[in-house]
Amino acid sequence: MSDQRTDFKSGWVDVPHAKIYWEASGNADGVPVLYLHGGPGSSLGRGGYRQRHDPARLWTIGLDQRGCGKSTPTVQDDLEHLAGNTTAALIADIEAVRRHLGIEQWIITGVSWGAH
Repeated sequence: MSDQRTDFKSGWVDVPHAKIYWEASGNADGVPVLYLHGGPGSSLGRGGYRQRHDPARLWTIGLDQRGCGKSTPTVQDDLEHLAGNTTAALIADIEAVRRHLGIEQWIITGVSWGAH
C-alpha cells in the first residue's frame, strides 16, 4: 500500500422514498470499486471495508443499502414502503449513486448478501 494521501467524501442521493448514504475514499482518479455490505439490515459500519483495496490505485465507494445504516429512513421507520425494498429497487439505488458520482463503470465487490 502506498502512503499517498487519500481523499474521503460522503453524502446522500435522493431516490424514491429514501436517501441513500454513500462514501468514497482512495484515489478519485483511480479505478472505481463499489463495495456492497452484507444484509439486508447491515451497514458499512466503521469503514473497515476500505482496507480491502489499495487507496493509491483504487477509488472505493461504499453505500448503505436502502433502509440500512446511515441511509434514511430506516426500515423500522418506514414500514409502509417495506414491500418496495426489492432487489430491483436496490439496483436502482446503486445506479443512482453511480450516476451521481459520474462513474461510467466500476468493479463490484462485497460480502455476504452484497456478494450474491
